[in-house]
Amino acid sequence: MNKLLAPMSGSRNVEYADFVRSFEKEHNRQILKLQTGDPDFSTPQVIQDSLSRSLSKGKTHYTNSQGAPELREAIVNKLKKENKIESIVEEVIVTNGGIQGVSLAVNAIINPGDKALIFEPYWMPYHSILTVAGAEISKVSIDLENYDEQKILNDFYDTYSDDVRIVIINSPSNPTGIVFSENFITSILKRISSQTFLLSDEVYERIIYDEIKHISTASLGIKTKQIISVFSFSKTFAMTGFRVGYVHADNKIISEMLKLFQFSSTCIAPFIQDACLTALTDEGIDFEINRMVKKYDERRQMLKKIKSATMPAGAFYCFIKIPDKLAREDFPFWMVRENGISVSPGDAFGNYSGYFRISFAVSDDVWSRSVDFLSKILNS
Repeated sequence: MNKLLAPMSGSRNVEYADFVRSFEKEHNRQILKLQTGDPDFSTPQVIQDSLSRSLSKGKTHYTNSQGAPELREAIVNKLKKENKIESIVEEVIVTNGGIQGVSLAVNAIINPGDKALIFEPYWMPYHSILTVAGAEISKVSIDLENYDEQKILNDFYDTYSDDVRIVIINSPSNPTGIVFSENFITSILKRISSQTFLLSDEVYERIIYDEIKHISTASLGIKTKQIISVFSFSKTFAMTGFRVGYVHADNKIISEMLKLFQFSSTCIAPFIQDACLTALTDEGIDFEINRMVKKYDERRQMLKKIKSATMPAGAFYCFIKIPDKLAREDFPFWMVRENGISVSPGDAFGNYSGYFRISFAVSDDVWSRSVDFLSKILNS
């Protein structure tokens, strides 16, 4: 067996979701599920229709491993228009979701023993992917109760060393909804050495509130050849089940990622790529995205009913501190058993067992009932 897998457990969130399903079945009780980050909206019909047309035309065979040229060209256009990133098709690879994009990038540049740095709380796959690659991981923990970007930067400066091979940032963030400022990102870019790559996970780029602007790291014109930008169709277009993401990076990095991709996935299904092409080019899609984000924001506003909730600036999550009176090791499981609500365990995102994450990518009815329950439980 791979020794690097030995210290790893399975996904904490997946294990918890399995518990919730088993509990529902065993007790014949419906649980209000807030633990999954899957949009409750259907994929826009025009995207579904595009996939169906592609299938009817028999587009069911192998295609370009790096991604269909017309899709990569559309991605290049999108990067220029929306992200202010200048690119060419050779600098783009289409992947099986954003998670494979992260995995391919990490494994293309990390050798066993290389140093990596991530900000905590973090999306758990960062830690797992780096572990399997053999990286030595350092963490910069964020004080969520006294959030201060300058303090985070100071902690980063104290933790970072010039021989760190990769730094990962995620904005908007899962699980906190934090959106880093241009000054924050610029400060990190100016500090890293020529030996360090910066992986910028921008999967939630379009889900952002209060007229805050998303800043794409590669748009700042600083150390661009060291930046790896990860995007996804999953959240923006409610296409989680399609499993498509894409990565922009220097073509030398993309070439190494392509080697790994060809021996693990071969290619993305052509009919799915056609659907993604429609998502990027159909003139009515922006209306659909804005409609979804508006609804997320309406639900986000309801968080004000929960005293301990901090308003997220982006994504569709809220990371909440467990009140001292309710502190217990099995809090997420207790919530299911006693209150009929499932929440993501805080320790699924690092050393934050005193927190839990909820997602408002759920139906209005589930969200309304859940907020009422949570306000009673947490506010009393």
